[in-house]
Amino acid sequence: MTATQSKATDEQPSANLRADSGCELSSQQETSLALQDTYALGRSTWTEIALSYERFHRHATRLGYSCCVVPAHPRDLYLCAACEDGQSAAYQALEARYFPTLGRVLCRILGDQAAAEEVLQEIRTRLFVGSAPKIANYRGSGPLAGWLRTLAVHAAQDRLRANSVQRGRLRQLASAQRTVLCAMTPDEGGETAFRRDYAQVCARAWSAAIGSLAAQERRLLHHHFVSGLSIDRLGPLYRVHRATIHRRIRRATEQVRCQVRQALARHYRDLAQRDLDALAFRACRDLDLGAALVNEPVDPSHAA
Repeated sequence: MTATQSKATDEQPSANLRADSGCELSSQQETSLALQDTYALGRSTWTEIALSYERFHRHATRLGYSCCVVPAHPRDLYLCAACEDGQSAAYQALEARYFPTLGRVLCRILGDQAAAEEVLQEIRTRLFVGSAPKIANYRGSGPLAGWLRTLAVHAAQDRLRANSVQRGRLRQLASAQRTVLCAMTPDEGGETAFRRDYAQVCARAWSAAIGSLAAQERRLLHHHFVSGLSIDRLGPLYRVHRATIHRRIRRATEQVRCQVRQALARHYRDLAQRDLDALAFRACRDLDLGAALVNEPVDPSHAA
């Protein structure tokens, strides 16, 4: 969009407002009057947010705006630039203006107020947290309200898919429990009795091992194995790099497996080492952390 088109979209600010905003032309930056006008429009709309022109200019030029191309929605771009700059007043203004509507949209999709609030918290994390917050991607080419609504719909769809995964885990767990109950019927075969005992020992070992984890570790494993959140989603949620999340999941998983092996070693201490190793390998190979975590108490908080 040209500077002339931008003037047709939004009224021109006064010369006094431009002077009050502290704008200063620089030959090195090749500052354009069009971007100054864009900045002044945002500053006049969000008077409680004091974003410097230098920071706004850097944000706008990173998105490709210049003296010839300016955003169609300058006020929205100013607000998002201030959010990326880390200004709490900008966070509060954005939430006050747009989040009530997003909450209603989420509630209609998910059908549950508590779930909508939880997803809304995830959206906050996506927008404002991390080295590359999502809010930095808003370009100002369309209304911010529509852009945020799209983000909310996608987040709600992610939650519905995660719920579907969790329901599948519950079905698997119920099936496994039925199998164990069937295995407990009287049978004269020693192999069947051993399998029944093995299933019960493994179930107790898995539960005890998971219960020994710290609450934060159980919550992380629950997010990953039950809710189906990838490490790319969990990184921003926990405000750490994805590699850190990967290490935490691997460390907690290995702790569970190690404790399962130890429990088997204690229970079957009369077995030869070779047989015991084979049992431990099978137990850890068959371990379904998602199903095992479903019945474990987990704090639903997303805090790291």
